[in-house]
Amino acid sequence: MGSIDVLIENGTPTIESVQLTPDVITEDSTVREVVAASDPDGAEVNLTFDWMVDGVVVSSGESDELAGGAFDR
Repeated sequence: MGSIDVLIENGTPTIESVQLTPDVITEDSTVREVVAASDPDGAEVNLTFDWMVDGVVVSSGESDELAGGAFDR
C-alpha cells in the first residue's frame, strides 16, 4: 500500500493599517478603530480589541468603538 504526503499550511494574518477616528478625540467622542486586515490563505480575519485609557483596559471584545464616557476618569 502506498502513502501520500500532505502539507497543510496556515499563513499568519496581517494587519495592513489601523486608523482611529475622529482625528481629535475628546471625552464627548465615540472613537472608532478602522482596521484593514488580510489572511494569505483567504480565511476570514476576526478581530478583537482591547481599549485602554491611561494604561488600563476599559473595554475588551469585538467592538471597534469606544464611547467617550470611558475617558471620564
